Amino acid sequence: MKGWLANLSVLVAALAGILATLYAVRALFLAQLRAPKATAKAERPDPDQKELARLEDERRRLLNHLREIQFDYDTGKLDTHDYNRLRVRYEGEAIAVLALLDAHKRDLAAADHAATHGAPARTAGGHR
Repeated sequence: MKGWLANLSVLVAALAGILATLYAVRALFLAQLRAPKATAKAERPDPDQKELARLEDERRRLLNHLREIQFDYDTGKLDTHDYNRLRVRYEGEAIAVLALLDAHKRDLAAADHAATHGAPARTAGGHR
């Protein structure tokens, strides 16, 4: 009976991590949709750099959470169930943020390439 409950708790923790990841991706997507669009570039700061900074801050925040829960687990402040649940959640969110960071950096590099070479840069899929 205990093995079944342990498996169930791991499954619940994994599902919570997946839901947290989906929620984080949804929030980032909605933030992109709600971002105000300005017609003149001089009216606003560079949104690409602002978004990059925001994603870097989020990455640092999640890594700090992972370090904190590891410390709390190592010192006995968190039991195994809570540690696993939080670890899965924060790792899932971190994976989503890292994927967004990678995509954002690729987009910035492609835009820089196009600006300096006058032609669209090839993306990872090989398309223009």
